Amino acid sequence: MENKNISEPDFAALRQQTLSQLEKAERAKFYAVIVVAVMEVVIVAAFVWLADFSNRVHLLIFIAMLGIWLLVGASLAVLGILQKENMLRILNAIQSLQG
Repeated sequence: MENKNISEPDFAALRQQTLSQLEKAERAKFYAVIVVAVMEVVIVAAFVWLADFSNRVHLLIFIAMLGIWLLVGASLAVLGILQKENMLRILNAIQSLQG
């Protein structure tokens, strides 16, 4: 059985293609975050403008909304940390294949 390793030119092309795909995905992610942030600002501004904070139900809804956003934001931060850790593991594996 023959042991096939990735040759240097193929490895370089694979690395370049992967980096290109990563850059495209990063740009798309950046634009998506900007769009979502703008939408969130519009929603909060509309709620603050329309809410009657002397009404305890409106105040409770606003506090609950902020609590949920805090929980979701913290969860996304943890997912980002895990993603970075996995990416570093993959890069380490690629470097060990290279030599």
